Amino acid sequence: MSAEPANRHASRLLLVDDEPHILKALTRLLHSDGYLIDTATNGEDAIEYARTQEYATIICDQRMPGMSGSQVLREVNKLLPHATRITLTGYTDIESAISSVNEGGVQYFLLKPWENDHLRDIVKRSCEQHRTKMALRMAQATVLSQRNQLAELNASLEARVLERTTDLVHAQEETRRALVLALDARERKTAGHSWRVAVFTVRLAIAHGLPTQDLEKVYLGAMLHDIGKIGVPDNILLKPGSLTPDEVEIMQGHVHIGATILGDIAHLRSATQIPLFHHEKFDGTGYPNAMSGYDIPLDARLFALIDVYDALTNERCYKAALTHEEATAIIEEGCGSHFDPEIVNTFLSIPPSDWQVLHHTATCLGGLHDVISACQVLIDLPPQQMTA
Repeated sequence: MSAEPANRHASRLLLVDDEPHILKALTRLLHSDGYLIDTATNGEDAIEYARTQEYATIICDQRMPGMSGSQVLREVNKLLPHATRITLTGYTDIESAISSVNEGGVQYFLLKPWENDHLRDIVKRSCEQHRTKMALRMAQATVLSQRNQLAELNASLEARVLERTTDLVHAQEETRRALVLALDARERKTAGHSWRVAVFTVRLAIAHGLPTQDLEKVYLGAMLHDIGKIGVPDNILLKPGSLTPDEVEIMQGHVHIGATILGDIAHLRSATQIPLFHHEKFDGTGYPNAMSGYDIPLDARLFALIDVYDALTNERCYKAALTHEEATAIIEEGCGSHFDPEIVNTFLSIPPSDWQVLHHTATCLGGLHDVISACQVLIDLPPQQMTA
C-alpha cells in the first residue's frame, strides 16, 4: 500500500510490520511530514517494493512471521545499499542488535512503543543522509567515467588490498556499533550521547596535544564508556527517582563490567581506561578507586570533562539543556576538584562554534579518520569563518 502526499519530490519511506495498526500509526505520523510512504505486512512484499522503488529509509519490525526483520533488511540491503535501515522491535537484547547490524546493516535500533519526536528526528536525518549519499554517488560516477584504462587497472590492484583491510576494519566497526546500539536501545533518552562524546573527546585531545597514534584508544574508549551499563538491571538503570545505597553500588559497578567487556575483545583492549576511570575526580572523591590528580589516566581526565559538558548541554528527562556559556561556567567551578585544571584551560581555548558544528555532525561521521579530518578543518578555519 502507498500513501502519497502532494510533493512528488519528497523522500520515499518503506514501512514493514505484520501488525496493521502499527503501520497505520507510523504512516499517520510520518505522512504529516510530507514523505512518500509504502507499507508492507511481510518480508516478501517488502523485497518486491525494493526491486522497483528507491527508498531513503526503511523501517522494519524485527519479529514477523516468515522472514525476520534482519533477513528482510539483509535482502533489501543488496537492492538498496544507500537506504538507511531501522529495526523496530518490542524487545531488547544484545543478540538482536548484533543480528540486525550484521545481517541487515542496520543503522538504528528502536524499541516499541517509540517516541514520536525521536522517531521523526531519526527519519529526517536519515533522509538527509540519503540525499547526500545519492549526490556523492553521482559525483563518484562522473569521476570514474573520466579515468583512463591504466588508472582503472592500478586502482583495481589497490582496491584488492584495500578491500581486505576494509573488511577487517568494517567488522570491527560493526562490533562497536552493535554494542552502542544495544545500550542506546535501553537508554533512549541519551541516544546519540556516545557518538557525540567520542567526537568531542578527540577534538579536546587534539587541542591538548595528544599524538595522533593515541587518538584511536581515546575515540573508542569515549564511544564505549558506558557499555558496562548493559550489565545493570533495568529497574536500576531506568529508575526515575533516587537510587538506594545498594542500587548506587550496583550502578557504579558498570565501570568494571565495561572494562571487562572491552578487555575480552582484542581490538578494543587498549580502550579500557576511559570506561574504567571516567568517574574518577581530580580531587580524589570519585570512583571506583578514589584516584586523584595525575594518577588518573590522561584519557579519563579528558573524557570526564566532555562527559559532563555533553550531559549539561543536552536535554534529559529530568532537565532542560543548558547553553554553552552556562555549561562552561559549571565546568570552571569544577576546575581543580572534578576536573584537571590544565584540561579545563584547553577546553576554554576551543571556540564554542567547534562544539556546535561537531554536535550536528557527530552521527554522520564514518569513523576516527573522518572525525580527525573534521576537527582539523575546524582548527584550520580562519576566525571569521568559525563563527559563521
